[in-house]
Amino acid sequence: MNKFNKFLVNLFLLPKGLYKKMGCNIKQLEAILVLKLMMDDRRPSAFNQMKRNQKQKKEITNATLFGMIGSLMMGLFFLMFFIFDNDVSNFTIYFTSFCALLALTLISDFTNVLLDVRDNFIILPKPVGDRTFVLAKLLHIIIHISKMIIPLSVPVLVFIGISKGFLGLIILLPLLVLLTLFTVFLINAFYIFVLKITTPEKFKNIISYIQIAFAIGIYAASQILPRTIGKMGGNFNLEQYRFTKYFPTYWFAKCWNTLYTQQFDKVGIFSIAFTVLVPIVSIWVVVKYFAPSFNQKLSQISGSSSEGGNTKVSKENTNKKQYSNWWAKRIAKTSTEKMGFIFTWKMMNRSRDFKMKVYPGIGYLIVLIFIMFWQNSNTSLSQIGKAIHDQTGSGKIAFVLIIYLSSILISSALGGIIMSDKYKAAWLYFITPVYKPGQIIAGAVKAVTVMFFVPLAILAIVLGIGIAGINILPNVILAISNQLLIITLIAMVSINYLPFSTSVYKPNFTSVLKNFAMLMLAGLVGVLHYVIYNYMWIVLPMIAISLTATYFLFKSIGNYSWNKIVSVYRED
Repeated sequence: MNKFNKFLVNLFLLPKGLYKKMGCNIKQLEAILVLKLMMDDRRPSAFNQMKRNQKQKKEITNATLFGMIGSLMMGLFFLMFFIFDNDVSNFTIYFTSFCALLALTLISDFTNVLLDVRDNFIILPKPVGDRTFVLAKLLHIIIHISKMIIPLSVPVLVFIGISKGFLGLIILLPLLVLLTLFTVFLINAFYIFVLKITTPEKFKNIISYIQIAFAIGIYAASQILPRTIGKMGGNFNLEQYRFTKYFPTYWFAKCWNTLYTQQFDKVGIFSIAFTVLVPIVSIWVVVKYFAPSFNQKLSQISGSSSEGGNTKVSKENTNKKQYSNWWAKRIAKTSTEKMGFIFTWKMMNRSRDFKMKVYPGIGYLIVLIFIMFWQNSNTSLSQIGKAIHDQTGSGKIAFVLIIYLSSILISSALGGIIMSDKYKAAWLYFITPVYKPGQIIAGAVKAVTVMFFVPLAILAIVLGIGIAGINILPNVILAISNQLLIITLIAMVSINYLPFSTSVYKPNFTSVLKNFAMLMLAGLVGVLHYVIYNYMWIVLPMIAISLTATYFLFKSIGNYSWNKIVSVYRED
């Protein structure tokens, strides 16, 4: 174990007396932490996982350095929150951002650490208590996060030390430690609480959707907060809003301000008490009350089913199966294509990796559209709707822009269906009596189209006719047919693999460039559509041309031979 990890272990084992009162065995706790950190040093971090495709078995030594540099850059970014004249407002926003980033990191990077059921079979058969086991997990996660917290905190510590002096710096240091403890144990308490009230299978889905929501939230915050702060100027004061006093991050901010200014009012004293007591009480509650049943529930995650939920899950699966089969029967021409459609549909519904790659893109697209219209303070949804209804220049631009932006989402989904962390199971394709593997790819592309584009197309038709009347229908149909053509072109350019048959960690920069070129093509098609928007004698023939081109190009995908498919895998 390196010196930095050893220092962190010794640091977090300082309150040994508190751990003993909780019922933890200190020697066992230290041994588990040391072994876990040694194992972490022997496998690549999330930052370097893309290097797994390299066959050299070299130990990755720069992962921690790169991660700390990234944290340092985020710390510099957070300095923008100290723009207001009110210290409580500045620190409330900063602590909130700090807490949110820690929670996101915990959920995104350390869920597998917290829910690693292998520990149940390796450690628990030994004479190790539940409280020692859970506390070891929590301290393990805290040590990992400390590697991010230290560089993340350096910019604000330097800034406060320069602007507020040594007193402000000394007060801030323990507050950052307490805030870290509060965030870590709050998230872990949430995990344990969800495990206690729901089935393990649903727990997996809940964690996935939380990760997606956090990813979208961070992106939205990074886009909206700087613009909002810039519009507010330096006169913003959070203390004028009474509801802020109920937020924990406000307690931390008020605690700092009270200790720094030495003005001990009633709110300040309560904030100091809450800031100190809440993290400690959180530790005690999690370890003492949630630990005994945590491991029992955790072990069920590795089970094949959950108690009491078989009937409901079966009904949900039956409904999904009927829906996918309904579409497969109507748009898949051959049994091979139908198999590709149903297989890809089920994998998109079940694969957590696919959801994490594609679903955030839906949120990003919504945020992007919102920001484009929000930047113009004179534009409202009613004005946009009126512009589309009147078919003015701005209305046509908004209509074309919203529809053709969906190419970003479709491109992401098409790129996601070829990758899987279980890609070695793709040998199954090569032992099936399939003569044209392109039909499997064609079925997969149709599954993506139905799942992600058909709802958008239906929404465009309904809203378009509802807002602008039946006269907009030819342009809506042209936009949909052009999008189908773009989807087919993206599939031809970027999908040369069978569904979910290549590694997630395999970098393919050529495919990225091709997808970018296709998105540029989508923008060009959107511009051309805007130019011919009012010329029905051009729009109507273009619909026929677009659909015809889509048909023949899609047919060529279905005719891919084994020679073409196998040659792609041989190149790897």
